[in-house]
Amino acid sequence: MKIQIYFNQEKHNEAVSELNSNLERYIKCIEAIEKITSKKELKTLEEINQHIYSVTNFENILLSSQLLNVQNEYSYLLANLNAVDVSKIDFKDNVPSVKESALKQVKEDATQYLSDAHIEEYKILIQVAKELNKLPNPNKVKYLSRDYSGKYTINLMGLENSNKI
Repeated sequence: MKIQIYFNQEKHNEAVSELNSNLERYIKCIEAIEKITSKKELKTLEEINQHIYSVTNFENILLSSQLLNVQNEYSYLLANLNAVDVSKIDFKDNVPSVKESALKQVKEDATQYLSDAHIEEYKILIQVAKELNKLPNPNKVKYLSRDYSGKYTINLMGLENSNKI
């Protein structure tokens, strides 16, 4: 049994934003790869470098990308391709989206639950609260006293005098 204590909305929003940024990076990388290789599929930098080299036969890939007029795309791939986490991307009809499992994990990570050690105490306290809420006057709860060992007793004198005030 999981009992939610706290949901960190800010942490959740940041993590979802990062997942969306990852998706955007992936889409832009695919577009850049397609412009360079004419194929719309994810490739490694090594494969892209081999493609550029096979077209120009020139070992300086940066200059070759300039000659092919794909320098901006190549620079983007250099900066972002290794940062793309494909494991968090799902494909439905060849349309990329953030995986549901990644979104669920983000939500789980932003949620704090009551520890298992306190579940039984929680159940008892729920029952106690229900019983205390049955009192016709909720202020009568103040007539519960705690002794030095933490055990609760009833302040009978205070309860008896409560109607005289």
